[in-house]
Amino acid sequence: MKFLEVSKESTETELKEVENQLGISFTNDFKEHYMEYNGGCPVKRFFLWDDGAKTRINHFFSIKYKGFSQLEDAYDDLLITEQIL
Repeated sequence: MKFLEVSKESTETELKEVENQLGISFTNDFKEHYMEYNGGCPVKRFFLWDDGAKTRINHFFSIKYKGFSQLEDAYDDLLITEQIL
């Protein structure tokens, strides 16, 4: 898969720091994705599920580095500012 507007690749240490900061654990697939791409916009934006449903993914937040938008900032906005999480 190809991504545009990616940030510097994340390291395992950086991902662990963000997990600790947010109090969550990332899956191995998630970590592998971020160690290769760290956010960005997928060139292919529509994905089909086995049942035929379609999902659109506009972008992934970057981690640790400021890219298109940063995961930690979005998490804080949803948790603290908007109190959605």
